[in-house]
Amino acid sequence: MFIAEYSWWKISVNNDKAIALFSHLIRITRVDSVHVNTIMLHDALISARMAGVKSVVHVRELVSEDSWLSASIGLSPADIISEIKSAADWIVVNSDATHRCFGFDEKTFRIYNTIDTDRFNIENNINEKQVIFGIISSNIPKKVSKISLHWHLNVLT
Repeated sequence: MFIAEYSWWKISVNNDKAIALFSHLIRITRVDSVHVNTIMLHDALISARMAGVKSVVHVRELVSEDSWLSASIGLSPADIISEIKSAADWIVVNSDATHRCFGFDEKTFRIYNTIDTDRFNIENNINEKQVIFGIISSNIPKKVSKISLHWHLNVLT
């Protein structure tokens, strides 16, 4: 497992160290492809491109309608979309609105946020000597309402 300090994508922040680290991890672990689940992990896409590894970004953000996101990154919605489209080999969007935002081209696909659980009823072969996984998460105020947070805290206590 690798744990690294990494900040979200911001034009005003120099993430050369993060890009170097991601590139190093891609190289030493012989990664075949990079999948990021938000546009905010832009530097991982840049690292994949530099390493010659294919990348996929799963876009959930409504870039054209989120002024907070645009201000946070420091780019206009059009520039954010352009950057993501040039950094990623493929773009997976999760809604019609996001698809319209990123365009209907050969590298953009829509997959709704649902799964057919029957398709995943497969044998689970476990390697007891090695488990590989990764997670990057952020919990910012715009993602969680105070009411929801209060409810969850009450449930946990």
